[in-house]
Amino acid sequence: MNLIIPGWESVLQMLIPMCTVICIAGAILLLLHAEGSRSKRLLAYVMLAWGVAYVIRIFGILLGFMGTMESSVLDPFVLIAGNLYAIITLFYPLEVVRPGWLNPKRCLLVMSPYLVIVALYFVIMYLLGETPACLDHWDTLLINMGQFNVWYRLVIAFSVFAYIAYLILIVYRYEVSYQQWCDANYASTEGMEISWLRFYGLGTMFIMFAFCWILLDGNTYCYVVHNIIVQLFFGFIFYKGFFHENPYPENFFRHTMNEEEARKNEEVEELPPPLTVDNVEQQEKSMNETVFLVKLPEYKTKVQQWMEETKPYLRKDFKLMDVAGVLPLNRTYLSQIFNEGWGESFSDVVRSYRIHYAEELLRNHPELTVNQVALKSGFTSPSALHRVFAQYHDGITPKQYREKENSG
Repeated sequence: MNLIIPGWESVLQMLIPMCTVICIAGAILLLLHAEGSRSKRLLAYVMLAWGVAYVIRIFGILLGFMGTMESSVLDPFVLIAGNLYAIITLFYPLEVVRPGWLNPKRCLLVMSPYLVIVALYFVIMYLLGETPACLDHWDTLLINMGQFNVWYRLVIAFSVFAYIAYLILIVYRYEVSYQQWCDANYASTEGMEISWLRFYGLGTMFIMFAFCWILLDGNTYCYVVHNIIVQLFFGFIFYKGFFHENPYPENFFRHTMNEEEARKNEEVEELPPPLTVDNVEQQEKSMNETVFLVKLPEYKTKVQQWMEETKPYLRKDFKLMDVAGVLPLNRTYLSQIFNEGWGESFSDVVRSYRIHYAEELLRNHPELTVNQVALKSGFTSPSALHRVFAQYHDGITPKQYREKENSG
């Protein structure tokens, strides 16, 4: 039996439609389930942009004007368009870590260095009266390296790596403050982690290395490798982006990327819920730090009583601003009640309540499975209960705790 091994061009002709389906179908699903999430919409637009590029490629193959599947060394069109798509792809992590900051004007501002570099290339080429030279081989590249027409293309190619470095810097810079915000505002932070954005940056790097291979070689197998990496990248990113929940309020950073400034802007606009009794003396209007510290024990007692009587922590979606239904304070003061009143973050306090409730169920309700105890205690999943329970009990699992308590 003779196996027919397809050539690189046949493989590429199969990969391009697959990339098209992944990008466009993923974009449609993200848009259908965005539910007001700017980050999901932006990821959808990024995937849609890539999908449109692949659709153009397909029509080019069908109509015959893109049938070669190869390109010359440092082809100007491939270079400029490819780098531009790489920069567009980097917008999504910015929206995740700083929701609301990106707008059309700032997108243009972020892209402006690259656009200036590209425009400078064409302006100088026009002044020199030259057209982009076609570099068929490495030898041609090396021979003409001294010409502006050639060496400046390398400047354009390397400029995009500065954008990737900027992405990695942004993610690392704001990851700690992002996690602190999650802990201060949400009882359950599953689905909000952004450590996977490191893989986003790594995937972008792989795409760019494959793209550089295309620029320096231009053969069909280079495009095959590039398309495989793109498929894996967008498959992974679609999965992560689809289930990611952003902890910040929508448009939280629309005025600034600085969290303290963003918090101040939100406090001005954040109105407390209406109450029937004096609205706690309209504290949003007259509160200052000294008055707050004096009233802190009273606030803590009120919140503690509410937590013990109504058990709001049993809700999976329990968050800091739910406490505003009891005390109409802004986010900063509510957070301080936990940080200074309990000496722990909001999420730590809530986890403690949930663990104590889970302990009670484990001791007094043997008919409940550990999985049922986890869900009844407000944890998002049994694995979350196991992880937190082991932290609170020096490695002891809920099952071991139940066995120990029942045997005693």
